[in-house]
Amino acid sequence: AKTVPEATFLSASRETLKHIQQPSLVLLREHDALAAPSVGEFVANEIPNATLQVISAHGHCIHMTHPETVGRSIIDFVS
Repeated sequence: AKTVPEATFLSASRETLKHIQQPSLVLLREHDALAAPSVGEFVANEIPNATLQVISAHGHCIHMTHPETVGRSIIDFVS
């Protein structure tokens, strides 16, 4: 079951996401404290040319708690 914020985000974003034309990296934290994995999977599936990467970690702000991992993921993606 989806939470109200999650369902709202998913329905509001669907139309916008499918129009993104640039290759996109979607980073998904495996054990996110705020967003279910289905949200990241939805985003990656809706964006053409999206790459989904799951990072094994807990919490929500992965760019703050694991900056090296995020940085390496971005560098690898754009290389």
